[in-house]
Amino acid sequence: MPSRTLIIAPPSVAAHPEQLNSVYETHDRAASDLQMLDRIAAGLASLPPSTYGTVLLLTDAAGTSRESHALLVRDVMHKIVAALRVGGVFTSQDGALQGAERTEAILAGLVESAEGMTKPA
Repeated sequence: MPSRTLIIAPPSVAAHPEQLNSVYETHDRAASDLQMLDRIAAGLASLPPSTYGTVLLLTDAAGTSRESHALLVRDVMHKIVAALRVGGVFTSQDGALQGAERTEAILAGLVESAEGMTKPA
């Protein structure tokens, strides 16, 4: 089964389709799903369990992670980790997860690896 990618976008990206287009230049649209982080946080979007080999967290429209920082709280991180397959990788568009996002990823069961935060068996 081919690996699926979940692309998680902060709300400000919705007003900047050029950002999404640049992401889709490197990720196959047929094998990628896009969800807005605020919709996951509000419970308006559900993620299928153990589905994704890669989860990519996009930066906000300003190129920072401020929006993600505010929305990527413990219960949201648990939803994202549950959607990862064993061996799947959670990474950020601007590099390794830092600060509170990194802490929440570890508390949700992910471990650091060269590719990003990985879901162990």
